[in-house]
Amino acid sequence: MGWEPLTDEQLEIRELVRTIARERIAPREIDEALLKHPAVLESAAVGIPDPDYGQEILACVVLREGARASESELRDFCLRELGRYKTPKAFRFVAELPKGPSGKVQRLRLLDP
Repeated sequence: MGWEPLTDEQLEIRELVRTIARERIAPREIDEALLKHPAVLESAAVGIPDPDYGQEILACVVLREGARASESELRDFCLRELGRYKTPKAFRFVAELPKGPSGKVQRLRLLDP
């Protein structure tokens, strides 16, 4: 097993990790916490611009069929699971997450308007 350079997509995804007070936050950590919520089917966190911190966290969430959850409910859940500085600043409820041919979530497409 040798060293392999990162692709442009891998580099861009690494840039989605937020650094606040010297703390690195991996989007997958936020995804996994949200997936513990009974109403959440899928989740993908991305970094969004923030004037104070450089980046903040946006969590895009797909709810299970027939399930309901509010932004404040998910925020409170994340506060308990992750702590304040890892809790997303914003939540976006979506019907589905954009995925590539391999089925992997394309996080950068979540930033498209």
